Amino acid sequence: MDQKISLPILILSLFLAGCERIALNEPFSAKVGDRFRVDSNLSFSVDSVNDYRCPLLFECIWGGDVKMFCTFYEPHHDTDTAIYLVSSGNMIRMGGYSFKLLTVDPQSQRGELIPQNEYKLDIIVQKE
Repeated sequence: MDQKISLPILILSLFLAGCERIALNEPFSAKVGDRFRVDSNLSFSVDSVNDYRCPLLFECIWGGDVKMFCTFYEPHHDTDTAIYLVSSGNMIRMGGYSFKLLTVDPQSQRGELIPQNEYKLDIIVQKE
């Protein structure tokens, strides 16, 4: 096998070995920094969360939204994108699958900043 081809395959194999395999059509929980394998050619990581929701003890004109930043890994390229909890159709499509953010916890009580490692995101992946 040509070394130019085998090195990317080796790197992808090592990356996929560290990913948790998900079950399609079943919600699962994720935290910032987690990596998941959808199939042998597609995996993704949860990179960060931007939380714009109105704190629970406040009254706001707009309820706000949450943006989950993630990176999708396919052979020969990566794609950085964001999935919103409420807006922008609340779903993205990648590699023949749809990804939807279902819930994000916790929600701020009084506007305090929530550390990235405390967010729990419920996601579902479905084959298109």
